[in-house]
Amino acid sequence: MRTIKFINADVQSVRLFIEDLKQGAENFRYFQSRPIEIIHNHLATILILNESDYPVAYGHLEKEGDILWLGLAVADRYVNQGLGNKMMNRLIDLAKQNDETAISLSVDKTNLKAQKLYLNHGFQKSLETKTTALYNLRLN
Repeated sequence: MRTIKFINADVQSVRLFIEDLKQGAENFRYFQSRPIEIIHNHLATILILNESDYPVAYGHLEKEGDILWLGLAVADRYVNQGLGNKMMNRLIDLAKQNDETAISLSVDKTNLKAQKLYLNHGFQKSLETKTTALYNLRLN
């Protein structure tokens, strides 16, 4: 993939991304228990589009009380192309621009690629259950 662009997501684009997520949907269940329209309440909802303007990666920042949650997913056929890193960098920058002091996220314990991504971006594991791990990042 040569050219990508970031866009602020709309409901239709997010729906298109989720429908095409395939196996990645096993690890990204955010919308299984929430309506897609929740993106209107996010601090940020971003998609990365490929050269054909098709959504290939998703990310969001969602404020829940005092906690800023990060969510991220990359379409299966675009994994290992650096999109997770690009999305993570964009979301962290947006959190800093909004004067946030920390970011939290939850991930399946079996999703080792995602956990490696989070650790590479400075997140630290703060809690582990039987099935998930909670990571936190302090922002300067």
